[in-house]
Amino acid sequence: MSGSSVHPSSERVRDGKLVELTYKVTDRKTGHVLTRVEFPLGYVHGHNEILAPSVHKQLEGRSAGEVIEVPIDGSQIFGPRDESLVVTDLIENVPEEYRQVGTSILMENDAGKTRSFLVTRIDDTTLTVDGNNPLCGREVVFTLETRTCRDATDEETKAGGAIVAAQDVDPSLMSPVGKRGDFMSEEKKPAPTKVPDGHTPFYTTRQLPPTEKGFVGYETIWKPFQKEAEYKTPKKP
Repeated sequence: MSGSSVHPSSERVRDGKLVELTYKVTDRKTGHVLTRVEFPLGYVHGHNEILAPSVHKQLEGRSAGEVIEVPIDGSQIFGPRDESLVVTDLIENVPEEYRQVGTSILMENDAGKTRSFLVTRIDDTTLTVDGNNPLCGREVVFTLETRTCRDATDEETKAGGAIVAAQDVDPSLMSPVGKRGDFMSEEKKPAPTKVPDGHTPFYTTRQLPPTEKGFVGYETIWKPFQKEAEYKTPKKP
C-alpha cells in the first residue's frame, strides 16, 4: 500500500465523514485495468460501504487529495472458489441465445434459489458455465484517490452519500400560466440535475429520486459482470 499528494489542511477520513473518491482496479498479474471509476462516488464513512470492507479500512485516516493502493485477494471478497459450481452440459440442452462465451445465465435449483453462472467454454458438443465470481482466485490492486472529506450532514448520513439540493429559480424567468381568472402558478424549483448512473463490472451507482425537501441521495446496486438472462436447467428424466 502506498500514498501520495496529501493535503495537510484536509480533514481525515473517519466515521461520520462524507467521502468522495475515484478509483481503478488492476489485475496484479497482468497489469490489465479491470475497471475505472472517474466520476466521484460518495459515501458516509462508517455508515455505508461502496467497496470491500478491507478497502474502506485502508481509507481510515486519509485526507482529500491522497492516493493509495490497496492490494486485494478476490477470494477474500467473494469467498473461495467452489469447483462444484463449474458445470458442463450438452450444448443441445442450452438455448441458442446462451451459446456464447461471456453470457451470464440466471439458474434456479430445486429449492428455488437462484445464482448467476457465466458461460466460460464452448466446443462442438458441450457448454461449460461457472457460478464463481470472476474475481475469485484473482489478486487485484485498488488505486483510490480521495477527492472530498468533510463532516456529513444529517441528510447525507440518512441518504448514505452526497445530496444535491434543488436549484433556485431566477424570478425573472418565471411566467404566469393558465387563463385569466385562474390562480397564478406557484414558483417551482426545477428538478435536481440528473446524474448519470455510474457503471462498473461490480455495481451500479444510481441517483435516488428527490425527497420532499428536494434532497437527492445515491444507492449502490451490486450486480454480476454481464447481462443476466433467465434460464432454468432442464430437469433430468
